[in-house]
Amino acid sequence: MARFKLVIFVILISKVPFLCDAVKGKRMKEIEERVNQFGELFNAGKFKEIGEMHTEDAIYLPNDGNITIGKAAIAEFYDNGFSGKNIRLDIYTNKVFGRGSFLAAFGECDIYYPNGSLIIHIRFIANFKRIGEEWMIAGNVENTGPRE
Repeated sequence: MARFKLVIFVILISKVPFLCDAVKGKRMKEIEERVNQFGELFNAGKFKEIGEMHTEDAIYLPNDGNITIGKAAIAEFYDNGFSGKNIRLDIYTNKVFGRGSFLAAFGECDIYYPNGSLIIHIRFIANFKRIGEEWMIAGNVENTGPRE
């Protein structure tokens, strides 16, 4: 059910532009900084801290369709999949959009082996929710494929 809700949200956001506005200024910079922080934590192997960037009920939906729910489970997913592999993530934000305390970032990232060869290219939509003074990741959908 959670996966269905996330898919419906993504469809609505992408097909109904009047529901959201391109975000500029301070909020856009804050989201870009959070995306960059994710990359820094990933590259440092700090997967528990990546989990802490998420809401308690965050949803992670990678390309393989195996949904992961909750910050602890998301941290475990990253730790089990990437810990000790010395791989590098290059990540960037293409566009931030939304309204109020709910924003989303479209972005892309590349994951590289230690020798510099590309493992995978990923496009993502990360949904952020403002909780107190901090932007938390509430959902993340990924799609793999070649760079365009």
